[in-house]
Amino acid sequence: MQPADTTALFRYERAYDEMAAMLDSSDSVCLKRAVFLPEWAYVGDELNYDIYCARLNTMAAALRAFIAANRLDDAPIGAHIALFEFFVRPYAMNGYKPFDYEFEDCDGEVDFTNTFVTKLMRTHSGQCRSLPLLYKLLANEIGAEAYIAYAPCHTFVRHRDETGEGWINVELTSRNLPRDEFIIETMGITQEAIDKGIYMKPCGDREILLSLLVEMASGYLKKIGYIDPPVWRCIETVLARDSTHLTALMVKSNCLNAIAQQQLRRLVERGLPVEPFVEQLRAIFSELNGRIDRTGYVEMPEHLREASRRAIDVEIERRKTEKQNTNP
Repeated sequence: MQPADTTALFRYERAYDEMAAMLDSSDSVCLKRAVFLPEWAYVGDELNYDIYCARLNTMAAALRAFIAANRLDDAPIGAHIALFEFFVRPYAMNGYKPFDYEFEDCDGEVDFTNTFVTKLMRTHSGQCRSLPLLYKLLANEIGAEAYIAYAPCHTFVRHRDETGEGWINVELTSRNLPRDEFIIETMGITQEAIDKGIYMKPCGDREILLSLLVEMASGYLKKIGYIDPPVWRCIETVLARDSTHLTALMVKSNCLNAIAQQQLRRLVERGLPVEPFVEQLRAIFSELNGRIDRTGYVEMPEHLREASRRAIDVEIERRKTEKQNTNP
């Protein structure tokens, strides 16, 4: 750890301590705090929790007013109708500015804050992490039951349908309500991964908190660039509670691989024997890869990846044309 990074290290340690305490407590998880903490750890004190909460409160109040004005209170999914409208269409409740998809840097490779809920709240531009998380936070604020669900490199919302028996999938990146079959087929999800709860499972607040801890480890790696104790604490805390957590297993595998490659280079540079170390690595990665395989995870087929890329390109062009026609 370099001296210039000590302030960031302090923030990450404080954020971890708070989130781990939530997991250990018998009380309900404060999800809005848990969403805020990794983003604050990355950005710093320019993110203010009181302002963040005030923005959530303002959005929630606008949603309640919309629900009352449109008599959605008694509809079985009235709150979710209001939430969907809040995200996808211009209304007074969203400042006549619906929420757009961040096409240019959706994975946060250039600017990691493009994946943040706090950035989405400020700009109304987000992606497949921030959009469903904000939906979930607002659902919690207005007392609507909603869940986060995961797919390969993707996140979306699920909530009960009008009967209370089935599920509705809310896809905010494309602004539609896709059927299960469409998500499964277009993302190459295996039945084994569904059966084991890796993908498509409606996740509650505690399960979301586990994923936020993994994301915080990834944020630390992005910001600091070192595989330091905060990374391992996040990953091992998650795996202690869910030994099949796919993203945690993958981050652990990537970290171990980076350390192994570095150590191998050092041994070669010094002319030291590498075979004993290589044998140890094989055993470690064999065990870890076996755990990943047993989740039912498979790589998304290339033809599905290419189809997804083409769909994004088409949507980018459509929205550019739409903006040009709106603002000649």
